[in-house]
Amino acid sequence: GLLFSSFKKLLPVFDLDGEGVITSTSPAGTIIKSNVLDPYSSESLTFEKVITYYNGEAMSDLFVDSFIYIKSGDDYYKRTGVRSFIDLRWFGAKVDGETDDSLAFINAFNAAKNLNLPLKIDGFVKINMVNIPSVLRLSSGMQILGSGPDISGIIINQSTPSRNFIATVSEDGVINSGIKISGILISDAKAFNITSCHDSEFSDNVFLRTTLNLDSTTDGTVYGSNVNNVITRNRFLGYDYTTHPEYEEGVSTSTDISNMGAISFGIRFVSRPFEIDPLSLATPLNGNYNNLIEGNYFKNWSYSAFELAGPKNERNTIRNNVF
Repeated sequence: GLLFSSFKKLLPVFDLDGEGVITSTSPAGTIIKSNVLDPYSSESLTFEKVITYYNGEAMSDLFVDSFIYIKSGDDYYKRTGVRSFIDLRWFGAKVDGETDDSLAFINAFNAAKNLNLPLKIDGFVKINMVNIPSVLRLSSGMQILGSGPDISGIIINQSTPSRNFIATVSEDGVINSGIKISGILISDAKAFNITSCHDSEFSDNVFLRTTLNLDSTTDGTVYGSNVNNVITRNRFLGYDYTTHPEYEEGVSTSTDISNMGAISFGIRFVSRPFEIDPLSLATPLNGNYNNLIEGNYFKNWSYSAFELAGPKNERNTIRNNVF
């Protein structure tokens, strides 16, 4: 609430009654405001009066994001024409790799999630984790898309201690499917934690000091497993702890190496319950099935660049990767 409110003060106000704005009524009786100036892009926009939010709830100030849903007088309006993607710059992000775009990212991420549209990143968005109050939750069908990791990405200034930036809901019976992360650099996010992941794609990214972690739940059904996912043409780059001034070969412990900034895993799939005899029939197992891990590059991971952990991993295809 407070964080969102403070960000809204940074957004320009769309003047729905300003000079040049045309008010009309659609054949269905909806009030339309067209020729509204976008203060960021100077585009001409159109808004339509609404009484409900995208999910059917009655509109209120709670749902006003000052960009897609706005308030004018006592009425609420929704920006039309948002059909193909959500652009971070619409929410005030500079995407220059230097400006703190944390608050803009939160609002753009939530808009993409709520409207079921891809979040588009052109340029580099800088995130300060001290401005991210809690982990951002991916949901089924969400897409974060860039134009390539050399020109598009998320650069994170971590908090102390470091914590995860993006994850899915982890609950028995909840499937996270149709997620796509493609064409971006993801730097210092600690981990992307995706639980019960089905039919998702992670392609053409650079995971820099960031683990892609696909976990399962413990409900003992295929729904809680990781199934039919494609991880391809990514670069997973950890931290070369051997270059750290305090590193001593044969002397530095795993704890020492971790404190130097080393990251354990590039990709990690987890089957649960984790520690159990896989031949036991007493406890049903969740696992990792029919996943394709192909054409990826791994370097500088302190424990294992790629791991299928736990007792139940079947029919996965792992080929043409470079370690």
